Amino acid sequence: MRSRAALLPFVVTLTAGLGCASTSESSDDEYMSRDVLTQQQIQEVRATNAYEAVERLKAHWLRSTTPTSPLNQQRRTMRVMVYLDGQRVGYVDQLRRVEVAAIKYIQYYTPAEASARWGFGNGGGAILVVTQPSGP
Repeated sequence: MRSRAALLPFVVTLTAGLGCASTSESSDDEYMSRDVLTQQQIQEVRATNAYEAVERLKAHWLRSTTPTSPLNQQRRTMRVMVYLDGQRVGYVDQLRRVEVAAIKYIQYYTPAEASARWGFGNGGGAILVVTQPSGP
């Protein structure tokens, strides 16, 4: 019985430590903010279109990539694709056609994530612009 009593402070400390180690909402928000631009963030930078908003907040999303592989001797630039409400519309220059007032959020997908979601042809990653439903 004495050994159980000696273990009690250890168990209480361990349990309390595990409770504190759980993830909080703020860490989820930090993860989301890395790959998503919210409507509020977009409005705060006073951009007129989606391209300007991304350029001011996450300029690295706009950059094309050049994969480097010893097996692939051809150095081919992979351009970032743009999707508007799930439909492919072209490359990053198409973001200039989307007015800020219409945007609900903008999300970036890595090349692997974009290829998994939309298939081949997304080797440079993708930017998804989700718009708000229009009027009643």
